Amino acid sequence: MTVNKVENGSLRPVTAADAKLLFEWTNEAETRKNSFSSKPVLWENHVKWLDKKIVDKNCLFFIMMLDEEPVGTVRLDVDKEEQAGTISYSIDKRFRGMGLGAKILALVEEKAKAAGLHSLVGGVKPENEPSGKCFLKNGYNLVEETATEQVYQKRI
Repeated sequence: MTVNKVENGSLRPVTAADAKLLFEWTNEAETRKNSFSSKPVLWENHVKWLDKKIVDKNCLFFIMMLDEEPVGTVRLDVDKEEQAGTISYSIDKRFRGMGLGAKILALVEEKAKAAGLHSLVGGVKPENEPSGKCFLKNGYNLVEETATEQVYQKRI
């Protein structure tokens, strides 16, 4: 994959047809390791959760595409009263280390601005250095740090 393709990434809304892909991504070993809930997700629970998220008016949920290839997912859980969103994202293991984490954050910021949000926040396990670097690269500030979580925030 070329850098030019990374530059041309885009987001499309998640649909129920993405259930299997998202299930595979969420249960991938490194994703589970970096998740705040590291236990494997059961299919039945995943489908119920996804069905709710797809219709949730306070959730913006996307698949990142490079050409026709899905390479990652990003979700914003929105607090409309605060005009803020909490970011959760993951990159397909085949595409990690290519700068897509920073790109997916930049793309979701555009969606957040269009939705009228003014602030974004993301939590990262301290040992997940690549994700922390992506937030910093995109202009987020480290606003809180504990033994189990680093919280990054950005005004948009």
